[in-house]
Amino acid sequence: MTTTTSIEIKIGTTVRDDRGDSYIFEEESPGRFTITFRIGSGGLAGIRCGMDAVIPADAVPEGFPTAADLKAAAVDADVTNDKAGRPNSWSGSWRATVGERMPRWFKTKRDAVAFAAWRALIDSYHGGEGDVFA
Repeated sequence: MTTTTSIEIKIGTTVRDDRGDSYIFEEESPGRFTITFRIGSGGLAGIRCGMDAVIPADAVPEGFPTAADLKAAAVDADVTNDKAGRPNSWSGSWRATVGERMPRWFKTKRDAVAFAAWRALIDSYHGGEGDVFA
């Protein structure tokens, strides 16, 4: 289930994902997530995904995420230490759930809260929930 958005991201734009990693936006591919590495040629890796899974790098505030961003994300997201519910031991025991999305697992609470802050920034840029599986 995706939310339609009037915000277009042009192909070739540098974008950031919900972990803060930078990529070159290659193509819109809703429901899919593909990374293309440019081995030997240098430069950023390419990404193919739904537009609501990324944000243009120039739309990210300087120094994001700040301590205030992380504090707000900790309040808005469900970040819990759930050792019993984790899918496997290597994924970590900190579960972050943002909105109606599938939960993601992290080794540290800091990583889970940082994910929630990036996801909140991307959602606010696109004006809604976005892809629930992003």
